[in-house]
Amino acid sequence: MTSAASLFACRPADVTLERVRELVAIGQPESLTLEHKEKYTPKIPTSVAAMANSYGGLILVGVTERSVDDRIIGVPEDAIVQIVSGCHQRLEPPWEPEIIPVPLPETDGRMILVVRVDPAKALARFWSKAPPRSGCMDATP
Repeated sequence: MTSAASLFACRPADVTLERVRELVAIGQPESLTLEHKEKYTPKIPTSVAAMANSYGGLILVGVTERSVDDRIIGVPEDAIVQIVSGCHQRLEPPWEPEIIPVPLPETDGRMILVVRVDPAKALARFWSKAPPRSGCMDATP
């Protein structure tokens, strides 16, 4: 069985659609170390900073939180550029998390983005603030 921890720790080549589907099917709710995002939003860099300032974690971009039969909806490839750009513009020092694209077959090039955030050795600041992770929500001091 795939868990958020096993998906976080495995080699990038081992992050497969089957493993992502398995994790989503478990129905694990969002937590300190797991988030689901239906699409790119400007809140993703805040989540990256908050996760980096605590235990690290996973952000699954292209997975909806809504109760539907298939929660995996995917995002276009340009979401990678949006995440990287958002992190470089908003995080101090500028850096980016590991982003693993997982293609969705039989779509128009959509994919799941598995964003892996390692705990930072130094505080990751978001526009001069260092948001901590609190419960399943980002907390700003």
